[in-house]
Amino acid sequence: MLCCILGLTPSPGCGKSSPINTGTTVTRTIRVVDPNLPAPDRSYITYVPNSYNINTPMPLLVWFHGQYGSAQQDANRNLDYTDLPMISIYLQGLEDGNCGTGFNVGWKGGKSACQSNGVSDGCCYSSCRQLGYCTGDGRNQNNCGWSTCYDDATFTSDLMYSIGNELCIDLDKVLASGWSNGGMMIHWLATEFPDTFSAVMPVYGLPLEGFDNVPNALSGTAILSLHPRNDRVIPVEGGNGGGWLYISTSTIIGKWASVHGCSSSATSVSTPYDGGSKNFACTEYTGCSSGKRIMRCLYDGGHGSELPNMEEMSWWFFQQSFLDTNSTTDRKLPTPSGMNFTHITHM
Repeated sequence: MLCCILGLTPSPGCGKSSPINTGTTVTRTIRVVDPNLPAPDRSYITYVPNSYNINTPMPLLVWFHGQYGSAQQDANRNLDYTDLPMISIYLQGLEDGNCGTGFNVGWKGGKSACQSNGVSDGCCYSSCRQLGYCTGDGRNQNNCGWSTCYDDATFTSDLMYSIGNELCIDLDKVLASGWSNGGMMIHWLATEFPDTFSAVMPVYGLPLEGFDNVPNALSGTAILSLHPRNDRVIPVEGGNGGGWLYISTSTIIGKWASVHGCSSSATSVSTPYDGGSKNFACTEYTGCSSGKRIMRCLYDGGHGSELPNMEEMSWWFFQQSFLDTNSTTDRKLPTPSGMNFTHITHM
């Protein structure tokens, strides 16, 4: 009855006592089933705001750090999403084989994602070597190895399922964002779970060649791409970035626009955050039959350059997706593979 009265889609966790104290970041661990590899315990950080009520569905943000980064760093120091009225979870990427933390965005040993002679500074993660996707031990193996091969899509789906069964989430307000490798993860997850997110915001992260699928089911999901103009690690115009081959921002957002039935070209659009010290400016594909916003915003700086007021700006964008009361997308939690909690540690 709650969803019919308030126009909300509550998760199964509504009405249950919260296992997490409000107003604190909590590190937790979940065990994920992976049919191809021995599954390590996966860690993440959860934040539940003081305004949380077990009977009131609340937005959920799923956040992914960049290559070599950490969930703890992003949750506790770099970002201020904990100041916003939503639950947030920060997933931790793996570091198997001394190659650095990161997320697997679907790489399975193919060579289409890198230059023809491989990448001299690539790294063969232990999990990928076990699956035969790359050779050697660690770096400088002249192959396309660059990420763990554990299934991070399954990690995400299992985690979201368990969070939705523990906490009171509004399934019409599930959001995803992350930067660099985490931004690449956003593109991958949107493809894998097209009926899960109401809005996504990849930050200086683009799909690799061969990973540019935008299914029609994403017509219920808004997107805002944020990217520094002078990024040479993941170039905004796509192409070769350190030996890896990326799809351009204009190409991938154009595919989103096509799925949403938008105009064929993007036009300049005003936001409350235009200009400033980094010359922030946006374009948008207008006239979308889906009613969603399909935007691309650029700002001065190179890879890793942070945007002032990014949290407030992204919340402004996320709220646009909350206004759509005519969506026909049947929001639901991803189907889990099977999991169990191993421990909870308060920070």
